[in-house]
Amino acid sequence: MDGLSTLFGRITAAIPKEVMKELQDRTGKNSITPHDLRHTSAVVRLNQLLSNNVPMEEALQRLRSFFGWARTSSMPRMYARAVFEDRMADIWSNVLDDKVEILRALPRGRW
Repeated sequence: MDGLSTLFGRITAAIPKEVMKELQDRTGKNSITPHDLRHTSAVVRLNQLLSNNVPMEEALQRLRSFFGWARTSSMPRMYARAVFEDRMADIWSNVLDDKVEILRALPRGRW
């Protein structure tokens, strides 16, 4: 594991300053770790499964199998939270865009 941590330390050091600032602003983190990739892959995979209409419980079980978690592990549900937060942010953004578009379409000077 030390070799992998050293490698990720080098990767972090090579990140351009403006990209590192964005990482810090968005996540509060100042480095990239192997765990970050695990988290990202779990979220991406769960999104793929749900987008392909795989039922939630089956999708969670597939994650358990892939990542080597026990059949009763709650880890997939922890990653599911990130998936739903992203989906809700997209939905709210679309709702807001729709409302703004409606307001902009109203005739001016009549209110």
